[in-house]
Amino acid sequence: GFDFNAYFEHGHTYARLPPADDPDAAAKLQRLPPSHASRVFAALRAAQVPIVVHNGLLDLLHLYDKFLGDIPETQAAFGEAWAAQFPMLFDTRLIAQEGR
Repeated sequence: GFDFNAYFEHGHTYARLPPADDPDAAAKLQRLPPSHASRVFAALRAAQVPIVVHNGLLDLLHLYDKFLGDIPETQAAFGEAWAAQFPMLFDTRLIAQEGR
């Protein structure tokens, strides 16, 4: 499978993605080098695949800050902003705790 640790260990560059509603977003992403870490995150956003984490709140905050924008001030605002980009999120720790 894909190894994020190995990918980032080699010092690949990254930048915040253009907003999804930016009409030039696709063109801006195409200008990035193939090894640019932002391309991975953009592909996940475009594919609208489920994001699965385990106890991943800090990871999500870090990803948001580095790839999407400034972290919103409130928990509710962050949840709405994240869901607007990645509508399917599963945290296996929460699932295990809730027994669902």
